[in-house]
Amino acid sequence: MPDRPLALYTRDELVALAQRVKARSSGVPMDPDKNLKEMLDIAIAIADGDTDVCGELDFDACANRLAELVIAMHEWMIGGGFPPDLWKFKR
Repeated sequence: MPDRPLALYTRDELVALAQRVKARSSGVPMDPDKNLKEMLDIAIAIADGDTDVCGELDFDACANRLAELVIAMHEWMIGGGFPPDLWKFKR
């Protein structure tokens, strides 16, 4: 987990963090539906001012968790992973 709010990181530090997150999850199957649900739960709660959204984590840690989920989803998608069901558009 990051040691400070992500807004205080340089671009290079964010790239290094993304690489650590990717390395940590290597070999673990990604569940894009579960990831998206957690992202949306956190984002909606933050937008609604619900500071208890992450349980025991403080607000900065909660925001950092959201950032980790976004980075993981990005890495998954650019690596050829399939999108969450909610992001699949019917034509």
